[in-house]
Amino acid sequence: MSSDIARLAARVAALERQLARTTRTARMAYSSVENGAIEVYDQDGTLRGSMGLQDDGTVGFVAHNGPPPPTPTSPVVESTLSGLTVTWPGTWTDAEIPPLDLAEVQVHLSAAADAEPDTGNPIAAFHTAAGGSITLATDTYDPVWVRLIAVNTSGTAGHPSTAVQGQARKAVPDDLVNAIIDETKLARGAVTDAALALGAVNSTALADGAVLAEKLAANSVTLGKVASGAVTAAALAANSVIAGKIAADAVTGREIAAGSVTANEIAAASISTDKLVIAGGTNVLGDPSFEGAYTVAIATDAWSVVSGGNGSAKALRVDATAAAATTRSLSLTSMPILSGEQLYLAIDANASSDWAGSALRFYARWLDGTGATIGFGIAQVDVPTRGSWQRLATTVTAPANTTMATVWVETYQSTAGAVLWDNAVVRPVVPGVQIADGAVTAPKILAGAVTAEKIAALAVTAEKIAGLSVTTDKLSALSVTADKIAANAVTATKISAGAVQATHIKAGAITADKLDADAINGKVVTGATVRTAATGRRLVLNPSSNSQPALEMFSDSSYEAAPGRVSASVIDMGTWVQPEVVLESPLVASSRADVTLRSPELNGKGLVRLEPSDQLDGYAHITAQNGGPNDDSAITLYGARGSSAGGGYHSMIIKGAGITWYGNTRQMTFTDGVLRAPNIVTGVVTITPVANTPTSVTVSGLNVAGTVHRAFVTASSTVPGTVVECTATSVTATGLTVWINRTNTAATSVWYLVVGS
Repeated sequence: MSSDIARLAARVAALERQLARTTRTARMAYSSVENGAIEVYDQDGTLRGSMGLQDDGTVGFVAHNGPPPPTPTSPVVESTLSGLTVTWPGTWTDAEIPPLDLAEVQVHLSAAADAEPDTGNPIAAFHTAAGGSITLATDTYDPVWVRLIAVNTSGTAGHPSTAVQGQARKAVPDDLVNAIIDETKLARGAVTDAALALGAVNSTALADGAVLAEKLAANSVTLGKVASGAVTAAALAANSVIAGKIAADAVTGREIAAGSVTANEIAAASISTDKLVIAGGTNVLGDPSFEGAYTVAIATDAWSVVSGGNGSAKALRVDATAAAATTRSLSLTSMPILSGEQLYLAIDANASSDWAGSALRFYARWLDGTGATIGFGIAQVDVPTRGSWQRLATTVTAPANTTMATVWVETYQSTAGAVLWDNAVVRPVVPGVQIADGAVTAPKILAGAVTAEKIAALAVTAEKIAGLSVTTDKLSALSVTADKIAANAVTATKISAGAVQATHIKAGAITADKLDADAINGKVVTGATVRTAATGRRLVLNPSSNSQPALEMFSDSSYEAAPGRVSASVIDMGTWVQPEVVLESPLVASSRADVTLRSPELNGKGLVRLEPSDQLDGYAHITAQNGGPNDDSAITLYGARGSSAGGGYHSMIIKGAGITWYGNTRQMTFTDGVLRAPNIVTGVVTITPVANTPTSVTVSGLNVAGTVHRAFVTASSTVPGTVVECTATSVTATGLTVWINRTNTAATSVWYLVVGS
């Protein structure tokens, strides 16, 4: 019995020792993760990382949904040969130490200081938090702006650094190695006759002006020694070329200097009126030689300002290279113009030797009061002389209903090369010019060419009339006025009853003091202009304002280009007509605000629209529309961005069927009590899991608005106890991975909700 107790005591002691060793072992000493990963969440339940087997089959620790990194300090930018050196010391503007999940600090170049960096397309990057220096090659010598932006391992970017300007340096002699020998490297007298090979010095080796006249022997230059084009006008002595030396048709308009042909050189009657086009006024283009800040501001994308104009320092350039035939146009200006008015258009163009396209154009686009294009006036050359300057010029006339013109320069349907433009002219055409006094004499006038209507009032005086040559049958009605009749020569007895009619009364002869009170009350006055004053701030009832009757409102402002107007019309829409009343503010700087009331249309719909501006590039309006008998009434708030802001539009439509918000290409609707927004996406996937094993399905092809995305998932099961867990990982704007762990293999529907913020 005692031996059994002893063995039992020994057994208990052994168990105690074993238990002590077990309690001192780490909790996961004998644990492992099989075909999965350990996920780490923060206190809000957001996935912050996963350790173990990842979705792509690799093993490691991956950060998720990390906070944006801090902002890097501004870099130091130094000019280098054809590039820049960017140095970053590894410091931050809003943090003392770098983030632990820093992926890289990207370097971005842009033409503007406020351009937003594209984190998907950096030009270079610092891959450690210690910083360093990077030398970048640039494709331009123009100033550029350098910005840094940090990106963490989750792909989230922080705020960009303050932009720093830099400019690549062009090569100078100090950048060239001594092995490159030019004339500045040779000592005076270093090259002797013995050092020159026979024929080594030819015409291309001689600098301009290197051979002087005194170095040439008499009669050493013969006709055979003179290359074609070698003798220019500057090399000819005055009067050395006489008429007998000029070939027929050798002198064209291009060879005649401005002002060199005066009236003495023109034969009588050689210039007829149909050969004259008179352009007057100033050039309406503010920067016709394309050298100012205005052209630099509008020359974007394929357009730029470059050196080397036609007689000027700079020119406007367009890159015409394209994979398919492409038209590239640039608007230079806009101006008010009315129907029948003319513009003189001219510009110098220089197509490169490799330019390929259908035409070069300089034209006016005619616009009506609604801003619609109703025609074009074009100066065009289909087959330009490549590699040299040529002039495009024409006179164009605004068609009916024109109220505005925009002027464009264009390479039409081109695929290769480039075009330079310079010395543009846009001038209004003067409708008529005067003939100098004494220029027209009697021998120059054909018999019967001058009729009565051609003679100005009082142009024929008494000394010009032969005695008794004017009899009563030669006098037209109203040709004898009161001042030509002696006092009391015409008495009442000389006037037949009814002989004096309205056509016999001189304009202005009857004044207000000659009229009885109420003489025109109740009468109809047709075609008259009624105004509150002749000048200054006034109202004018104009029977022909912009080709239609209107009440004009003058503000007396020096900035007013045209008065405000109240007008009415009926628009013929082809299959129906639409009455319209328009209230327009005064025109200032090619723009005016207006209120348009249109109602009803033929189908019974009514429309009222408020347009605060008629700008062609970016505008807004508020429209209230009656839906009529078969449609919803609606209120539309519409706003469009200008092309300089990237284009696009935003609007909100409120109608009986619901509310719709448009933000460029995205929209949010609230219809029949259901809200649909671009930053909220829902869906369902079906997963057939492996029993007691996390199983996933990847959802792709989403397009969720926002920069930070969160997902919520839940399983739909008639046996809830069998679903152990349901979660989502790798949540982005385009998709997510949905996981489920279930005790059996039943196919399970899992609902997901993705929200972008």
